[in-house]
Amino acid sequence: MEDLEIRPPRVLVADDDETVREVTKEMLRGLGMVADSARTRGEMVDRYRRAMLAGRRYDLVILGVYRPFELDGGAATTMLLEIDPDARVIISTAMLWAAFFPPQVSRGIVRYLDRPYRMQDLAKAVRDALPPLG
Repeated sequence: MEDLEIRPPRVLVADDDETVREVTKEMLRGLGMVADSARTRGEMVDRYRRAMLAGRRYDLVILGVYRPFELDGGAATTMLLEIDPDARVIISTAMLWAAFFPPQVSRGIVRYLDRPYRMQDLAKAVRDALPPLG
């Protein structure tokens, strides 16, 4: 049997709110994950692209969306999917409009995480969103 390298999941937290970014990163680290962050959509895409090129792809992106048509989580997800067709995204929002995301942009979006969330909410969302091992 081959030796399998077991590594902690890598998560990129993309949110324009510094407090949300920092708290979420610390929560993820408390769950034993590697967490990085980005403040803007452009920074998120750049970090994701650089990680892919370096062979350190992110297993998951948590994308904060405050207004459905201003930040445009669907466009951000589409940009990630152009880089990595297997990208997995959790949309984190306090808005109740998540169910109205256009179906054509739902590819890649694997969960919605309602704010405010507790550690156990984040842990469950991430566990459910990560690809199965094997």
